[in-house]
Parts: sequence; structure tokens; C-alpha cells
Amino acid sequence: MENFTNYQKADTIIMILANKIMKWDSIRVLVYYMHDGTNQNGEIELYGIVQRIPFYPYNYLILLNKNLSFYKLKETLCHEFIHIDQYRDPIYNLQIFGDIAVYKGDTIKLREVPYDQRPFEQMAFRNQERILKELDKFLYE
Repeated sequence: MENFTNYQKADTIIMILANKIMKWDSIRVLVYYMHDGTNQNGEIELYGIVQRIPFYPYNYLILLNKNLSFYKLKETLCHEFIHIDQYRDPIYNLQIFGDIAVYKGDTIKLREVPYDQRPFEQMAFRNQERILKELDKFLYE
């Protein structure tokens, strides 16, 4: 875990998500701020993005919006960790290549499918509150 943001608690949150909740023992997560122009597409305001780092199994890059409250930071990291699980799990086998995503063997043209209609996003939104509740149990014990 390498955190290149001012979100000091991001390290703790990521360690809990990876080790205690997802129970992964081998994962590397790099956290940076997203570029200021990232939210310019007008479709939605992005809070975070996760990408698998090609050619390095179990290495992921999370880009975070610079203006997150502590609650939104936790929620965003939970959401992005669901995407990491989708990358890692052969059932979901999430892969993103520019404007194309492959999820559960189906090809999704990202420019043609609204963000909230993408099945991998729908799954992440459905499950992020459950993960957030688990995270809060560890943070506030």
C-alpha cells in the first residue's frame, strides 16, 4: 500500500479492506489523486477510479478525487475494492480496455452504456454499503 495523497486514513482503510474484509494476503494498491480534468466528461462526478496495473498481478492503482469527506473516502474505497474483486475473480473477470469493458464474458461499449447502467457499476453500488458497514466495525472497535 502506497498512499500519495493527503488522505492519511486511506492507508488504514485500504489495509482493513484488503486484509480483514476481502481476506487478500497478496495485493499492492497505489493511491494517487485523479487529474483535475478527470471530472470534465459531464456524465457524473467521479469520486474514485481503480485500474489493474497490466503485467503485474495483484497490483492496482486507485485515483481519488481531491475533495472527499471522510465518509465519502470510505464509501469510495469500498466501491473501488468491489471493482478490484471483479478484476480478481474469474467469475466476473472484469477487464477494461479504453472504451471497452469485458464483464462476465460480455463486451460493454462504455460510450454507449450510461455509467449507472453498467452491470459492474450496478454490482459495486449494490454492495458498497454492506462493505462500508463491515469497515466501520473495524474502524470503530
